[in-house]
Amino acid sequence: NGEPGEPIVLVVDGLDEAEKGSDTGLPLGLPVSLPDGVFVVVTSRFGIDRTLHVLRNPADWQQIDVGGVGNLEDMARFIADTTDTETGDSRLTEILTANRIDLDWFRRTLAERCAGVWMYLRYVLDEIRDDSRDPSLVDQLPSDLAGYYAEQIERWRGDRSDLGAEGRWDQVCLPLLGVLGAARAPLTVPDLASFAQVP
Repeated sequence: NGEPGEPIVLVVDGLDEAEKGSDTGLPLGLPVSLPDGVFVVVTSRFGIDRTLHVLRNPADWQQIDVGGVGNLEDMARFIADTTDTETGDSRLTEILTANRIDLDWFRRTLAERCAGVWMYLRYVLDEIRDDSRDPSLVDQLPSDLAGYYAEQIERWRGDRSDLGAEGRWDQVCLPLLGVLGAARAPLTVPDLASFAQVP
């Protein structure tokens, strides 16, 4: 709630994943025309301009090139800020220090592996924070997000020579993964189990 006359800015990340409103056809129930002084800043994947074409207010579209210099510089700066021993993420810097990680190597290598894909960077940093990824092995990360997802699935699958793990994969994990891949809406645990026919 700003003072009268001050602009109001609504920031929305991932608008392409929001459901369309029933009245206007716009996501999040946005009106086709915003009041004076109200601005919406949105991030989205390609195609959202077609969804928002009914907006009557002026709109300016900016494309962020994943491999573009600006995006790569932003990511490198973010990694440097996040791993700064004085002002960065204390949990992350504690882990990097405890593992005697060379910060210049870590920052450079992580930026190269994530290559401007912020979601990939977020996943890796979260794994390092919760001790499920060794920060000294960031140079072994897959070269893209698809490879990262494939690596995760292999990890979930477990040792293929373990018959118990293989049975759990075939009877539980793979059906659940298939339903999650096909779902177009959030599912409750009972619904997920029911659709996957998993007890």
